[in-house]
Amino acid sequence: MRLADAVTLAGKLSKNNVKKIKYLKHNNEPKALTAPFINTGENGFIALGEFEILSEKNQLGFVSPEEIAETAIQEIKEGGTGKEIIASLYQTTLGPSHKTDLLREQAIQKAKEIAKKPEIDSVAFDLLGSPRISKLLFEAYLLKKFFGTRGTVLGTEAETISQTIEKKLLENDLLRSQIISVGIPILLSTGSKLLKGSKIAVPADIPGKHDAQFEITDANINRWAFDGWVDLRHENMLAWQTHLQKMGVASNGDVPLEISKMVNSLLSPESF
Repeated sequence: MRLADAVTLAGKLSKNNVKKIKYLKHNNEPKALTAPFINTGENGFIALGEFEILSEKNQLGFVSPEEIAETAIQEIKEGGTGKEIIASLYQTTLGPSHKTDLLREQAIQKAKEIAKKPEIDSVAFDLLGSPRISKLLFEAYLLKKFFGTRGTVLGTEAETISQTIEKKLLENDLLRSQIISVGIPILLSTGSKLLKGSKIAVPADIPGKHDAQFEITDANINRWAFDGWVDLRHENMLAWQTHLQKMGVASNGDVPLEISKMVNSLLSPESF
């Protein structure tokens, strides 16, 4: 979707795209989204950015299938592991270990090696049920991609950051498509235009009303942008600058932006 295909935010917002969807093409067929992923077993495939965030110890952490199997076998053999789930669910469930710390780093490094190839990024697939995580990951990724370091972001006017990212996105069909194709729309810098694909995660579906329309107000736009839209308005760039300033209180000099740290510190009730 290009600038000419952007939806004007006035009146009612429909989650269904009334305009004909325009796909990137490969051999005259719609181009598939290509990105390295982490296979988490029963939790499905997730992007590198999502895995880095969720496997942090202060988030969900990470337990390997081998550890679960070993514990189950020991319990069956009456090995007394202390992990009797029925006896004490909350006190004795498995948690992250040193072994999974090593496995986590190996998985992240392997995915990063694949992501070094041209036109391959692994930011978010929005399969976790939390569009806000995907939105934050994409925004942090764009800041890192186009500005690189904390000092550069803090030394640039918020309006310039907003306009620069928008210009780069409008010039890059593939990058733009990677974002909107997973259901995360892009709110352009004016705040009055929205680039979206065939589906959007926010606002949430209304059960039984697949053709529901949502009233567009300033309050709703702000709420939807917070919950799951890549927000290119300068106010949001200013909020990122404020957040980076708080993160950098204990650091000296300029440092490269780290997406996982930028987002991880925002996943709390106090996040902006």
